[in-house]
Amino acid sequence: MGSFAVALMALAFAGTISAQRSSDRDDSSFVITSINRGRPSGSGTDRRDSGSSDRRDSVGSDRRDSVSSDRRDSVGSDRRDSVGSDRRDSGSFNGRDSDRFGGSSSSSRLTGSGSRPSSSRGQFPDFVRIEVEIQRLDNPTGIIANGKKCDTFKSCDPRLTAYLDIGKPLSPWPGSVPEKKWPIIFEVSNQNSPTIGKSLNVDVCGGSVNKINARVHAVEMDSLTGNDEMNNFECLFDVDPRDIALDAGSARWGPSTECRSSAQPGKIRLFARQRAYEIPSTSCRASASS
Repeated sequence: MGSFAVALMALAFAGTISAQRSSDRDDSSFVITSINRGRPSGSGTDRRDSGSSDRRDSVGSDRRDSVSSDRRDSVGSDRRDSVGSDRRDSGSFNGRDSDRFGGSSSSSRLTGSGSRPSSSRGQFPDFVRIEVEIQRLDNPTGIIANGKKCDTFKSCDPRLTAYLDIGKPLSPWPGSVPEKKWPIIFEVSNQNSPTIGKSLNVDVCGGSVNKINARVHAVEMDSLTGNDEMNNFECLFDVDPRDIALDAGSARWGPSTECRSSAQPGKIRLFARQRAYEIPSTSCRASASS
């Protein structure tokens, strides 16, 4: 009886210990499980971290892209504006654009840089010299006024006499001075179309003029039969006070002009040009010279 009781008590004690250990394991498992449930799982954390990282990266990238784009746009715009402004300011349409759209017109006038002050440009100066250059004779077929040849075997032998008419520039030929009083300005043998390059000048001492007529008489020289008339020419020019230069050094020639002929128009031609400039009173003489 005593031994049997001891054995039962031992078995009961062992069962109690076993049950206690089982209970401890269950409680520990419950605690761990509860803790894991309360804490976000690894996958959730990864998703949030990934989402946050993606958003930060996206926002950062967008901001950097936006700033970079803005800077590029700003720099590009500034450069384009600067280049455009520089080009417009420089007037590179070759400057060709300045004279054409309201720029100074002095370069198109005869006087150039030696023109008088604008306050006196409309007034005729007290002492002025007007020059006309007889440039060349053009007679390619070698004929005279009646259409016949100058010579059977050779070219023409032209002689030119001339004067500047400022007294009656619009009057009929020969104007205010008879032909026989005109000085010889040029002659040459055996040339149909010679270069002449002779200048006539007249001074205006007080008063003013608005037109000048270079009258030129051309003949074919012939020592045997006498001179034959080749042509009469009138080279009419306007005299504008704005075109009168300060002196001869700054005076510019006007364009070459074809003179009006009395015979064989278009077949016998003469060309001339004109300029005008101020002179000292001591140099002024009221007569034409060759």
